[in-house]
Amino acid sequence: MSENRTADRLELIGIREAADMLGVHVNTLRGWADRGLVPHVKLPSGYRRFVKAEVEQARDAMRFEGRHQGKIRAA
Repeated sequence: MSENRTADRLELIGIREAADMLGVHVNTLRGWADRGLVPHVKLPSGYRRFVKAEVEQARDAMRFEGRHQGKIRAA
């Protein structure tokens, strides 16, 4: 039951919104996701969804490193 509560609290966003938040093109984000640099969920339909909090964390890390369109380092 706690699993469902956790899932309910995760705000999932689409690739366009995530790319806009990061200041990159959707194809760049798609590539990062394919390489495992950005965590995401792939739905049975093939669409990707990103956890908004994780995208915000990646954006903040990019800003901290002074990179607005640089690569995200794998953790």
